[in-house]
Amino acid sequence: MCARADKRLYNIRKTYYSTYKGVSSLSHKGWSPVCLLGSSNFIMAEKKEFLKGRKPVTFLDLFAGAGGISEGFLQAYTQDKFFKFILATDINENCELTHTVRYNHQFGLDTKFLTEDIMSPTFIPHLLEKLDGQQIDVVTGGPSCQSFSLSGRRKRFDKRDNLFLHYLNVIRKLRPKYFVMENVK
Repeated sequence: MCARADKRLYNIRKTYYSTYKGVSSLSHKGWSPVCLLGSSNFIMAEKKEFLKGRKPVTFLDLFAGAGGISEGFLQAYTQDKFFKFILATDINENCELTHTVRYNHQFGLDTKFLTEDIMSPTFIPHLLEKLDGQQIDVVTGGPSCQSFSLSGRRKRFDKRDNLFLHYLNVIRKLRPKYFVMENVK
């Protein structure tokens, strides 16, 4: 990440965390709080209308990153079903900020986030704690693929070689109806 982008991210994080409860102070940075967080009354009315008559299909996103797979799932729906975003996980704490602002504040969802390494022995217990017994229909995720990709440099015995096994451990534990694992060539 270049220094300028890193500084911008730092300023956004600082502004977000220091003004989370007092949203109106974001406007001094040139951001409209309504634009950033949405008008809650409008969002709730629109959300209720959209949900009417549709059954939720719950999903969680492992290796969520900035939320590309989550965005796709939220945009996919039928006349009688929609995807309900329950939880996202990633090792990078900046991803939590992105998800919180995007999904909880802009969209008005109640999506939880777990910032933890999936290889940690406490990952699955913490995941289950965050889910609080809620059944998950779909598990999505894109485990890091540097060691399998045909492009770029690969390291022998990269610790990320086994990330897909940890992904499968989560699937074994949660027993979803479906799972989607994304990877590149």
